[in-house]
Amino acid sequence: MRPRSRITASLLVFALSACGGGGKDGGDPGGGGGPALCPVGPEKTGSATSYDASGVGACGWDPAPALGVAVSPAVFAASAACGTCLEITGPLGKATAVVVDSCPSCADAALDLGAATFARVADPAAGRVDVTWRTVPCPVDGPIRYRLSPASNAWWFGIVPMDHRHPIAALEARGAGDATFRTLERSGTNLFVGAGVQIAGPLAIRATDVHGHVLVDENVPFAPPLDPAAQLVSGAANFPETCP
Repeated sequence: MRPRSRITASLLVFALSACGGGGKDGGDPGGGGGPALCPVGPEKTGSATSYDASGVGACGWDPAPALGVAVSPAVFAASAACGTCLEITGPLGKATAVVVDSCPSCADAALDLGAATFARVADPAAGRVDVTWRTVPCPVDGPIRYRLSPASNAWWFGIVPMDHRHPIAALEARGAGDATFRTLERSGTNLFVGAGVQIAGPLAIRATDVHGHVLVDENVPFAPPLDPAAQLVSGAANFPETCP
């Protein structure tokens, strides 16, 4: 049995203007003037249809979450929306789903809901319904995870971040012996790529969310070629619920 590598993490919190308010559900969770809950997005109105979201969508999340949603190209924004959670309200109630795919034929505010998500907010027989939705922090109860591309090698590697509380703004990596982090380029399929400079494991991965929170996971195993068991790695923490 291969010994398990120990991944350590540090969490750094930076204050950006995006964290100062704006969401109607924001505010000091304790009522004592402390950090506020991170803001939610403005409410939007559109139509919703359903699709089979059980496979790997344009965001590269594998395995797919239980409740997924595909968004229009305008919202998908070349994969910047991947991992964002939407609180969706329909005729039967509410559901919180993760953006895992793009819907090329959707109008700007329209959604294509995974079948399980659609069933939470409407009768599946309806086919198409009107909904309202807004972005919210994801209700995660575990750490961030990273899926390493099976095509990774010493000169090219790709990482898909998963299960993060807030959308990812930037991902960086540092190899064993490297003095500094290198910025990874985000593709339109949510794969953060490092190329052109040789890198050796273990890796340190630095993830920054849209609110400026930073997670650093160190001692991430990386020894290409990667067998399937080494392609999905759990970090040690997740982004906080509050913004400074």
